[in-house]
Amino acid sequence: MRDPAAVSLPRGRVLSRPGYLEQFRRRVIQDAISEALPGYWQRRAAAFAAVGTPSADGTADACRRHAEFLTANPVDLDEAIAAELEAVVR
Repeated sequence: MRDPAAVSLPRGRVLSRPGYLEQFRRRVIQDAISEALPGYWQRRAAAFAAVGTPSADGTADACRRHAEFLTANPVDLDEAIAAELEAVVR
C-alpha cells in the first residue's frame, strides 16, 4: 500500500524548468532573512492572535517573545556576508 504521506513529483519536469533552482535558492534565502527580523514574528503574532483560541493565543505569545528577543539581540551582518547575500539574491 502506498504511504499517504509520500509526495511524488513528476520526474525531471520540475527540476528541469529553466531557472527553477535559482528561484528556489533565492526564496530560501529570502525566507531565512525574513525570519531573522522582528517584524516577521510580530506579523505572525498578530495573525495567530486574530484566531482567538487558547492554542493560537499561546503561539501568538511565543511569536511576540521571539520578536522581542530579536529586537534585543539584533544580528549585525558584516559587509562580507551582506555582499555575498546580495550576489545570491540578484
